[in-house]
Amino acid sequence: VSGTPFNDAYRYVDWLLTVPLLLVELILVMKLPQKETVCLAWTLGIASAVMVALGYPGEIQDDLSVRWFWWACAMVPFVLVM
Repeated sequence: VSGTPFNDAYRYVDWLLTVPLLLVELILVMKLPQKETVCLAWTLGIASAVMVALGYPGEIQDDLSVRWFWWACAMVPFVLVM
């Protein structure tokens, strides 16, 4: 509407905070044993943050081959989360 481009970094900072928190929240409501809850929360929280962080460099690239490289890098923690 304003004609000024949106800075994608704002979206990625938001995802960097909210995606790990949502995954941890899902783990907490599952009422798993404490040891399993702590292990899953750390593993999935860190993996999801790394996934988002690896996606951002690809987002800001103009070269398509570099974008695909960062996509592939972000898929590694994505597979762990899934």
